[in-house]
Amino acid sequence: MSPRDDDSVIGIGYGSDYQTALEHARIALSASTEQQMRIVDATKRLSFPESGESVQYRVTDENAFDIIKRIGISPVNIGKILAFSKRKHEFTAKELTDYLGVSRRTTERLIKKLHDAGFVDVIGEEMSYAQGRPRAVYIFKLPS
Repeated sequence: MSPRDDDSVIGIGYGSDYQTALEHARIALSASTEQQMRIVDATKRLSFPESGESVQYRVTDENAFDIIKRIGISPVNIGKILAFSKRKHEFTAKELTDYLGVSRRTTERLIKKLHDAGFVDVIGEEMSYAQGRPRAVYIFKLPS
């Protein structure tokens, strides 16, 4: 059986001592993502060697910290959302769901919180199929 055929994940943690490295390995294992290999370094940056992406677990950016305080989204999700917003200004809930690696319902809750706080607006709709409901298209209005 190849590693892709099961639900196993690898979490690697780095730190200045055993306890810190163990804590970072646990963070890596608990990360909500489809990536099987996850690494948390000494600065609490979560990286995914398979895709080359990384997310900061420790939030020190003033704008990101303000968003966390105002709307109650976790530092991990804010870090991921900020990284996604730099790549994609307009988006659908499905695109954000795929990027975050969370459930559609979780994404809808995050979008609602961001919308209620004025950080996201609905700017249109797109039809993904000939039948069914159209998807809302959103735009970020995050501070720079």
